[in-house]
Formats: sequence, C-alpha cells, structure tokens
Amino acid sequence: MPDLSEEWTSGFWSYVRKDDASTKGKLSEIREDLIGMYALETGDQLKIFQDTDTIGWGENWEGALGYGIRRTVFFIPLITPNYFKSDACRDELLSFYQLCQSRGLKGLILPIIITGRNKIQVDHEDELVRIIAKANYESFEDIWPSSRDGEAWISGIRRLTGKLIDAERRVEEQLPAILQNELRASGYDPSGSPVVPLSGEMESPGLIEIAEEFEPLVPLVQAAVERAVADFMSLSALLAEYGDRAKSSGDNPTLYKATILNMARAIEEPTVDFVSSASEAQRIVLEADSFYKRYKTIVNSEQDERIMAQFRAQLNAETGNLREVAAVADQLDDVATLIASVENISTVLRRSLRPANRGIKMLSDAARTVASWAPDDDVTR
Repeated sequence: MPDLSEEWTSGFWSYVRKDDASTKGKLSEIREDLIGMYALETGDQLKIFQDTDTIGWGENWEGALGYGIRRTVFFIPLITPNYFKSDACRDELLSFYQLCQSRGLKGLILPIIITGRNKIQVDHEDELVRIIAKANYESFEDIWPSSRDGEAWISGIRRLTGKLIDAERRVEEQLPAILQNELRASGYDPSGSPVVPLSGEMESPGLIEIAEEFEPLVPLVQAAVERAVADFMSLSALLAEYGDRAKSSGDNPTLYKATILNMARAIEEPTVDFVSSASEAQRIVLEADSFYKRYKTIVNSEQDERIMAQFRAQLNAETGNLREVAAVADQLDDVATLIASVENISTVLRRSLRPANRGIKMLSDAARTVASWAPDDDVTR
C-alpha cells in the first residue's frame, strides 16, 4: 500500500494505460513534470500515485479524504475518448466523485484533457462527461505532442501547477467547516464532547433529515433503472430480430444490404430512448448515492448502538428490495458483446449503435452503485 502520511499533498493519477503508450509515455511525463514544478513553485513535496508503481492506491481514497485540513487529496484524470470507455476509469472517477459528494468537498477533481475536448460538454448525455465538464479542467490537447523542454510544454505544466495550488488553497478553506459540520451532525463538538444545540441554531442535516431526503429517492431509483432496462430490452429485441433476418438473407447481397439499412432505421429511435433513460437513471442514482453515503457513515459511527441499530435496520429495509435492480449490471455484458459484433458489420450500423454503448456504460455505472447499497443477507456492522 502507498504511504499516505499527512505531510504530503497527494494526487491520484487516473488514465488509460494504452493512451500513455499511444502518446509515447507523454502522460507519465506530464505527471513527472507536474511533481517537479509543484516543488519549484511551493518548496513542498507532491505525491501523485500512479498504478504502474503504486498498486492498490484506490483503496486509500476514503481514508485519505478523512485526514482533515493538514493534507489535500486530488483526483487527476487524463481525459481521452478512451477514458469514458474504460470500466476501470469510470469506476475510479465515479467512486471518487461520490466520496467527495458525501463529504461536501468540491474542487478535488482536476481533469487534464488530452484529446476530445470538443466532446466535454455540461449537457452531455453521460453523467461522467458532465462531471468532467463542470470541473476546473485544463486542456493539454495542443501541448502534449510538443517537445517536453519547449515553451508550450513548460507553460502548460505551470498552468496545471497553478490550478492545483489554487484548488489546494480553496479546499483547505472548506475543510474546517466541513469537519465541524460532520462532528455536529454526529452530536459532538471539535473537542469530541457531546453538544446540545442552542435554540434556533442552524444545524447541518442529521440522520432524520438525511433519511427524509433519501427514502423518497429509492422508489425513483428503482423506477428509473427499470425504465432504462425496459428500453434496453426493446433495443436488444430489435437487434436480435434483425440479426436473424440478416442471417436468413443467405448469399443474396441485395437483401442483406436492405436488411442492414432497415435495421439502422429501426434501432435509431429505440437507441435514443434508451440513452435518455439510462442518463436519467444515472443522474437519479448519483443524487441518491450522496445521501446514502452520508446516512451510512453516521449509522456506522461509534455512537449509541441501540439508536444506530434502529436507523441501520431502517436503511437496510429501504435498500433490501434493490438486489434485482443491482443484478442489471450482470445482464449488460452479453448484449454489449452482441452490439460490438453487430457494429463490425456496417459503418451505418456503427453510427446508429455508438450511442447505445454509452447508454450501457451509464446504466452499468448506475446498477453497480445501487448494488453497493443492497445489504448483505447476514447484516453486520
């Protein structure tokens, strides 16, 4: 495990390894130079964990985010179109984002755009693309092909370093209030002593308030995921139907081409419907997950176990019916493989089906998040 001692400012480097290879190692060079420039600008040390030499760093996120004001933890994704196709990268980004949401932390995600900047839009159908678009990203799209010791490269590294330093300052300003709110929500003051709220004093949400926000979202989550699954199954049925027609066309090229064109037209609208419902499912799940994580953190805290056990049972009851929703992710792989094989048949089909792949990613992300809520059969603390 990497050493996350508090004297370090730390960053987590999230990237697609083949992108590093495709750029002849430029992604790793950006990391190395960012570390060097940070030391030059601040006189302090910066650790940026990269999975080539620090396997297991992702397991340290939650603990690292809990250290407090003496250290800051950043997530630095290297964005290309491949990034959003990588399940590992999507999981990393989503997990870190959700942890930040649960703690009320902002400004810890600092994306670097390597390619595909024109696709990073705040109204994109993919929630993860929207997360990047809303973050304080820096574009390296026109810089990474240049010489490492050239003016463009060095200026780009300095801009990246400046953004990191500015973000670090802003986060350090946020953390004391966030930590105090967390203590107060748990019924303690900064010294660790129980507190009695003053009459009329504004309080951060406690368990009851968080539960009131989370519980109405659970049926909405279930309905949204089920709607996306229904749209997904409709699309799958059309793919299977036209796939059988294409096979039955035999050696008749005219009939085969006609079937492909009809297939492309037939799946266009169902694909749009599926992507829309998958995006909505992902949005609602992310909203609910921020409340769930705050709820779960408090009920697992070291407080009166009799009271916490009641809230824990209530939470498990709310999420216990989500196991079937969570199983959706396992059903997506087969159809994703089918879509990949169908895409290879025709450029026309590839263009029509490309959005469906994004929809599968979004629905899969949502289903995996919901899976993390469902209690074990043998519920323990």
